[in-house]
Amino acid sequence: MGSIDMFNDFVKLIESESLPVEAVAIADGDAIIAERHFVPDQDRNIYSHTKSYVSTAIGIAIEDGLLSLDSRLVDSFPEYVPSDAQLELGQITLRHLLTMSSGFNHAYLMNPDRRSGVGAPDYLRYMFSRRVEVEPGSTFCYSSADSDLAGRMLEQAAGMRLGEYLYGMIFSKLDQGWPVWE
Repeated sequence: MGSIDMFNDFVKLIESESLPVEAVAIADGDAIIAERHFVPDQDRNIYSHTKSYVSTAIGIAIEDGLLSLDSRLVDSFPEYVPSDAQLELGQITLRHLLTMSSGFNHAYLMNPDRRSGVGAPDYLRYMFSRRVEVEPGSTFCYSSADSDLAGRMLEQAAGMRLGEYLYGMIFSKLDQGWPVWE
């Protein structure tokens, strides 16, 4: 069975089972061979998929020498470090943020927090006021705050907003358009 036949069978399965698929496409590396949209093409919230864009942008920044995995959070934002800061706050690195092992050990800035305004308007000040509960790097805890802080470290190093950086490095090259960014 050829790729077009498999694609068409997959489309039929999506339709017959009413699967929650918005679009599907196959490409050969140079061009799209087959494509089917099941819902209108529109801006949408991609929630935690954004974390993949953040980590990709940081990978590019590391390759360009703007950051390293050992870059410390406190070095990017010394003005946010409280005078009575815990020693552990100074141990949080970009690596810890990317692996969601910052040590805050709490799912900060997840959708319910953001919707209710927790941490707003200054998420950096809010996170720097949180207690580091475990040794950075020792415990995984899924948290939007870790990704947010990693993205903020990139913004500081690059001298531009994350959306701008991603547009220049990725989106414009993919003809993807300007990102709508929270």
